[in-house]
Amino acid sequence: HRDLHSFPTRRSSDLFTTLATTLMARAMESADEPVSAEEEGDWKRFRVDVGDCLLDCCAAIGATPTLEVLAPSIQQAAQTAAANPQSWQQLEAALFCLKSIARYVESGFQELVKPMLLSLATAHPQSISPQVRRQLLVCIGSFARLATADCLPTFMGCLHGAMADPVFAPEACHSLRQLCEVKSADMSQHLELLFQINDNVDQLGRKEQNDFVFAISCILATLPLDQLAVSQNRVVRPVLDKMMALISSGAVAEGSPSCARNGIVITLLERLVSTMDALSVRSQAALRTTASDAQKGDVDSKAVGQTVLAVAQEVLPVVFRTLQCCPQNSTVAEQCCRVVKHAINACEEAFAPLAQDTLQVLVEGFRASSLSVYIWCMTTLVGIMGTSAQFVPSLVKG
Repeated sequence: HRDLHSFPTRRSSDLFTTLATTLMARAMESADEPVSAEEEGDWKRFRVDVGDCLLDCCAAIGATPTLEVLAPSIQQAAQTAAANPQSWQQLEAALFCLKSIARYVESGFQELVKPMLLSLATAHPQSISPQVRRQLLVCIGSFARLATADCLPTFMGCLHGAMADPVFAPEACHSLRQLCEVKSADMSQHLELLFQINDNVDQLGRKEQNDFVFAISCILATLPLDQLAVSQNRVVRPVLDKMMALISSGAVAEGSPSCARNGIVITLLERLVSTMDALSVRSQAALRTTASDAQKGDVDSKAVGQTVLAVAQEVLPVVFRTLQCCPQNSTVAEQCCRVVKHAINACEEAFAPLAQDTLQVLVEGFRASSLSVYIWCMTTLVGIMGTSAQFVPSLVKG
């Protein structure tokens, strides 16, 4: 609701600079947490007012100058808290002010914000107060878009530790979602770290579970298509292994209470759907490529075909196992059949080694559930493989 050009900056620069300094000082003076419900209401309203006024300062003199005005007080508060962890109130207030202007900050992060966040993120959790830790987690998410690759391991380690604690899980999950949403291309190397806390994810609230699943989805969406074909790939192979482990533990079985793990499986299936869909498009393009185009190196149809078949051989056993565990779960069945359908279209005749097993799984799924999605998928299979001499007997029998 603020127009960054709505203030006469030349005449009001000194006024808003003084205002920013005063607001920081007042926030630090009132940093003690309230002891009664009435005080808590007043304290929260005061915090909201401080944040709004700081945004007005950003609109008037710019976010970077506002950050530069606040920086000395923030740095002093951090030094004080480092020397005496019991004096956390001013640092907590400083982090709140910092978070309030994060959306407008474009420069100054590397010099003024990053060092302090990294220092706090690497500190032992017991060496900083819970209040400071909570504001730190919020700040990591608020400044996610400005975080550089060298920050991510430290930030991820901080969020990973906090997500295992129900007290800090809401802020940690939300910041993780923000970080993965804007930095997903750099986060694939940290995917295994996320899966390590899977055993605790069911203890989170529904919103935190959704944030967690969304973060995984953001990372998976950036993975190169052919990574799924590499069995020992340090990112994708654990994804498939995790899916198999979740499925084997009953995460997607009918009546399973594990909505978080069920959500993770659905998210992984959705990613596999988009992967196979993209591979199908590439495969069809390769098949349409003329020999002269292939010689020019525009499309290597043989390489694409090998990648598609390798991906199908890696992915489909997991999908089949999922269908066998919960053939009547319409959401899971639809996603699994979409994966299978795209794999068939991508491989075409090369799908022959997998055709009989695929048909058996689809027939068993339809017999157990009567869901039309199985027929839909079988139609694609028959359309591609219906003329194969090896496949027809199995088709008739099925």
